[in-house]
Amino acid sequence: MKIKILGYEHTVEIKPQLGSAGRAWVGRQLIELDSDLCEEQLDSTLIHEVLHQLNKHLALGLDEIQISGLEAGMYSFLKDNGVDLSVIMEDK
Repeated sequence: MKIKILGYEHTVEIKPQLGSAGRAWVGRQLIELDSDLCEEQLDSTLIHEVLHQLNKHLALGLDEIQISGLEAGMYSFLKDNGVDLSVIMEDK
């Protein structure tokens, strides 16, 4: 599937046995997510990897702990306010 981050098209691939929940390949504009994750974990991991992309593109200098904290906060905010994140995961 394709998503846009800051106007750049990124490919999101769901793959088996990644060895981690997800990976962001900034230079390749690629996000990989582990296919073994449940829907909630896929949504949360996508947010996490998007934050990595934003961090790099905007030169924010966030570390992994800060990105993880933002991920948890954004996921909770979106879910608690009825935003259906599965729409993003639909193949476009």
